[in-house]
Amino acid sequence: MTNAYRITQQVDSNENLVFSLDKYDTFGVLEVFSDKIDIEMLYNKLKIEHSLTDIIAKEVFNEMFKSGKSAGEIIKEKNLVQVSDDGFINDIILKVLSENKTEAERFKAGEKKLQGVLVGKIMKESKGKANPQKVNELLIKNLES
Repeated sequence: MTNAYRITQQVDSNENLVFSLDKYDTFGVLEVFSDKIDIEMLYNKLKIEHSLTDIIAKEVFNEMFKSGKSAGEIIKEKNLVQVSDDGFINDIILKVLSENKTEAERFKAGEKKLQGVLVGKIMKESKGKANPQKVNELLIKNLES
């Protein structure tokens, strides 16, 4: 006999979305693990334990609920590991800067808010795999040189 897990969602009296995790078998619910699961806490734990970016964590989290697979299995199967390699990130930064020369020049001229725009484009180009802290660090180095 195999056990399975089921996540159910409800709205509590304060209109908050509340999740329950039940362990069950073919005869019904065996055990309720928690009346309330803090999904944000689980999501953050997933990000920290596997060093994931927000984009990748969302993909893994959604796939975990759809497939029942573990985070590790999904990350390995889909090659969703966060990349911190300077060379990989720098190549993407150079590509994005060459495609967005106007924004780069405006940043250099003092429009620092454009850093977020450029980081977003770099993260998109890396399909969410680039380490955001490394992206920011290397982007500033490239723009200030």
